[in-house]
Amino acid sequence: MQISKDIQQKLLCPDTKGKLKQNGEYLVTVSNTNIRYPIIDGIPILINNKKSIFSLSDFVERKNTTFNLKKK
Repeated sequence: MQISKDIQQKLLCPDTKGKLKQNGEYLVTVSNTNIRYPIIDGIPILINNKKSIFSLSDFVERKNTTFNLKKK
């Protein structure tokens, strides 16, 4: 799925804070094309693996990323 140029211009790499561009099913950081973020079901997954409780692989592998916050 193609992400519009307008949306791409508003998104930033969570690691470098640099601009992103779409390359197939990924958004890549313009200043370092080795940094890339998957697009899953049309949604860019912009997660800094070093600082997040989630990882990019959680979304790529479609793991359950929700928590049950209700007291038992």
